[in-house]
Amino acid sequence: MSPFAPLALAASLLFAAPLVADENPAVLSVSGQAVLQVPADQLRISLGVDAEAKTVEDAHAKATSAMDDVIKAMKKLGLEEKTEFTIERYNVDTQWTPRPRNPGPDWRSKIVGYTVRTQMQIKTGKLELAGRIIAAGVEAGANDIGDVMFDLTDPRTSRQQAIEAATQNAMVDAKSMADAAGVKLTSIQSLSLDGSNYQPRMFKAAAEYGRSGAMAMDSMAAPAPIISGDVTVNANVRLVWLITGPQ
Repeated sequence: MSPFAPLALAASLLFAAPLVADENPAVLSVSGQAVLQVPADQLRISLGVDAEAKTVEDAHAKATSAMDDVIKAMKKLGLEEKTEFTIERYNVDTQWTPRPRNPGPDWRSKIVGYTVRTQMQIKTGKLELAGRIIAAGVEAGANDIGDVMFDLTDPRTSRQQAIEAATQNAMVDAKSMADAAGVKLTSIQSLSLDGSNYQPRMFKAAAEYGRSGAMAMDSMAAPAPIISGDVTVNANVRLVWLITGPQ
């Protein structure tokens, strides 16, 4: 046996030793949360027209005429067509005779009329017009008022800010825990995002004005004020540190 063999074996073990990682390293795990209140900068609302008639042509004519008046009302408020409001829905539904309680063998449902539904979607930065938009729309002929939504034009930026704040909170909490426990933070083992979302501020316009808004508006001297408020943006992260110190 070569006299250098034990030395070679010892050297190989010496160099191999650092490659063996600790299977159960000491860690410190923390969660970080952040909730931001961001002023809304976008108003979204839908104004619809439902028109009924015995023929499709008459229902279409009624719906088109009413929606034309709604469009004129929105332009009068200073909203720009295509950039601040668009017509995004047009449906035709058939009305049938209701089924009687005890129909005879020859009974057949028959078409008795048609309903044409058309809807305008409004998206604008003129938040102060919310109440006036509803009032003007109803006065012009809109009878299907959607919920008012105060939103963010760029929610991704606010979401990133919330994630950064949550991560910073987790870092601060980790340091406080390590200092209190007498251990040292060495490196981050893992960092994950547990969730991030935002909640636009909603106003139930349908409940306030009624689905047939014109009936409710008849008794109102002026549009009800609608305050935009803030949009809630939140984020949650989980941070795991490798630590050294007292065992």
